[in-house]
Amino acid sequence: MAQHIGPYDENNLAVYHDDDKEWLVDRNLIPISEKYTHILPWGEGYYYAELGSKKNIIRPNGTLVLKEWHHDISKVTNGFIIFGNTIRKSKTNPQTRYVRGVAHVSGIIIFPMIFNAARWLDNYKGIYVEIDTKPYIITLDGSIYDPTRAHLPTKMTVDMEKLLTAYINWTLPGLQFFYCDTDAPINASEIYHIGDIFRAGRFTDVTPKLLRPIHKTRFLVASAHTAMLYEMKGLVRMNPKVATWQLCTLHFNSYFKVVDVYEKEKVTQVTLLHIPQTAAYFMGGGVTDMNFINKSAGHDTTLIKLARKSLDEKLQMDVHPLSFDEVWLERTALPIGLDIDYTPMPLGPLDEDEIDDKQIVYLSKMIHRLAHDKDIDVKLIEEDNFPYLGVEGSVCEGCIYAKGIYQNGEGCGRLFTKSFRDRYIKGCCEFYKSDLYTPSLYEMLYKHRKEEARLKADRESISYAVKIVKDYVDNNLDGDVDRLKLVNILYPSFDQEPQKNGGQKWQEDLLRAIMTICFCDTFPDLNIQNLIHGSYRTCLINNPTRLWGTNSLLLGRWGVPKGLRDRIKQTEQLIPTIGNQVLWYSSLGLNEYLQSLKARDLMDKLLANMYDVMTGASKPEMDMKSCLYHGRKQMAKYEGAEGFARFVQEIWLEAFLDERGEPRDVFPLARAHYKDNFDNKLYFAAIEQYCDFVEALIKDRAERMIAKIKEAINC
Repeated sequence: MAQHIGPYDENNLAVYHDDDKEWLVDRNLIPISEKYTHILPWGEGYYYAELGSKKNIIRPNGTLVLKEWHHDISKVTNGFIIFGNTIRKSKTNPQTRYVRGVAHVSGIIIFPMIFNAARWLDNYKGIYVEIDTKPYIITLDGSIYDPTRAHLPTKMTVDMEKLLTAYINWTLPGLQFFYCDTDAPINASEIYHIGDIFRAGRFTDVTPKLLRPIHKTRFLVASAHTAMLYEMKGLVRMNPKVATWQLCTLHFNSYFKVVDVYEKEKVTQVTLLHIPQTAAYFMGGGVTDMNFINKSAGHDTTLIKLARKSLDEKLQMDVHPLSFDEVWLERTALPIGLDIDYTPMPLGPLDEDEIDDKQIVYLSKMIHRLAHDKDIDVKLIEEDNFPYLGVEGSVCEGCIYAKGIYQNGEGCGRLFTKSFRDRYIKGCCEFYKSDLYTPSLYEMLYKHRKEEARLKADRESISYAVKIVKDYVDNNLDGDVDRLKLVNILYPSFDQEPQKNGGQKWQEDLLRAIMTICFCDTFPDLNIQNLIHGSYRTCLINNPTRLWGTNSLLLGRWGVPKGLRDRIKQTEQLIPTIGNQVLWYSSLGLNEYLQSLKARDLMDKLLANMYDVMTGASKPEMDMKSCLYHGRKQMAKYEGAEGFARFVQEIWLEAFLDERGEPRDVFPLARAHYKDNFDNKLYFAAIEQYCDFVEALIKDRAERMIAKIKEAINC
């Protein structure tokens, strides 16, 4: 990327671009900020900063507004920003969720990411937010207004005095310190903040035995509900190390509150208080509970003082042998409350009914029984202040279901209480019907969903793919399947008839159908539906743009002989055809890799780097290693040299392999011409070499595809 500098703004700052990085500079070109992927003006004198897929806000002095980076961030408005993350679908998260929070440019988090939706009101005098579809308004002074006149249930429907009493009685009696150390690559002080709540997320091993820490992070867990497994004689007989370790285990639904983060002699000690689940939701990051606990310990002693004293004393001791036990270190390698990517576990508890492994369920019940960690029982107090003001002037006016509204807006002729009230407050309702014969928005969406479900079922069948190809051949190629191998599958010309070829997206549907027919034996779950939703991706095997540019007409100016230019045009006609398309798992990210400087659109280089990673070469290319790591589940069956050769053969790229099944150097001259000292003679030879191989490969693969298509059509 060429160096250049953008215009200066009201802060007398500009964005400097160099080597795919951007940073802020003053008029003397002195850097004001760190380097980021992208920087933009973002309102009120602040700047948007992008680092990979994460976003933040930069102040005019170059510092960041937020301590943590997020997936989404709004422009600065009235000194506030809306930020949020995307929580992807997983076993414990049945559907993708979007969480949003509100912060001030001072760096203060006004509201953490507790909202499912957030946007500025039209007059920018407040922020509309939702929690589980329930609407709230955040005002510019940071307060929250609930138009339903009912505060969040977790704050307004519980007797706090009884909650605190139950909380203290659960937490304090039998409170004991447990330890586990880790050298995980984290900065504990940036992840664990005082008042934060974490859920264990997995069975967590701790011990009361550790002395002087030799690892950079120590977790001190203050708990009265830890399962003392080393006291089980039968378990000790089966595994004597349980006694050696003095193994204690916390349940995967254990909750912890960060009460202290203490750094001394290059050791960071994170003190976690084991708390009941209900308290984790109701108490949150407040200090009321800690005040109660500290008072219970006496005026001169607090839990934090005891925790810090523990580290101070243990730093003067010898190292306990357990700190060198490799098995123990492996069991405690992951930081408490973080997953394998070192991000906090979801706070929602994992239900035993969702676990298929009976052994895990048995262990879960055993840990609960030994730890006596049953959640506290706090009764909720229900109060109803819903502001039902009648039908007139509301979204219900003129609706046929309005006659069924009863009492204080506790439902209508179509909806129950919660559904009705949500829509009444928001002022929009997809169930609104002005008469019996006009369908509501919900009815139209339901019909659309049924049609989508039917279409989805069709797309999942091979016969649907065969039908698409056959219809195209009959309507556009006069029934001649062989003509399909020369069809421009990527860039249809403007003179093609949309009605005849099936609309503007015909080439996408046709390509998906062809790939499904040709590679369904290689990938048993392959179908058009999976291609649409991205389980698999198609890619150009050969893309000559880097070799001779996007416009071959300019080659005459570069001194390329006319005969060679004719050869280039001949090859270019084959590039967008079916024989030049490969199919592989989208999780690998190989499309982007092929286009990067690591491969320069040369498939032989991509396959050579893939071979090095799959066969355990001493110095593999790290970006390719990352690609295969992301697709490790799909590529597990292709390990080693034999697996690599089988994978390449299954996607019909064996022309890039030698007789031993190893990648061969197909385009040596094409790579050589990128060097500084290349000449015209080398360049012309590189083009000749490229065209020779590409034409033969595309024609051969097209013939194989046509054979598969004929077989499928005639079945």
